[in-house]
Amino acid sequence: MKQPFSRRIATAVSINTQFTVAVILGVVAWAIWPETAQWWGLGIMSVMFAMASALSLKGAIAAMVRVYEHDRAIAEFAALGPEPKSSQVASRDQMKQAGMLDG
Repeated sequence: MKQPFSRRIATAVSINTQFTVAVILGVVAWAIWPETAQWWGLGIMSVMFAMASALSLKGAIAAMVRVYEHDRAIAEFAALGPEPKSSQVASRDQMKQAGMLDG
């Protein structure tokens, strides 16, 4: 069964948001890296931003892997057999002809 369209959109938006946050945090970490030891406090903040960027990137990649595995599991299940077909309800006459009813 495929995910509803809105659920798939929400997942895609979540993954893209995590990637965007990772890039922004990485740029900020790079931008505030101190040139001299005098600004060592910015170095600590830069490392913290870089770690947050890495965690956001890890979360985005993990979400992408979950979506891929989910889609692959559905494809494997669908490959097991044909799609379900609708059937007609047997009428009383058809059941009598098949010997399923006595009278």
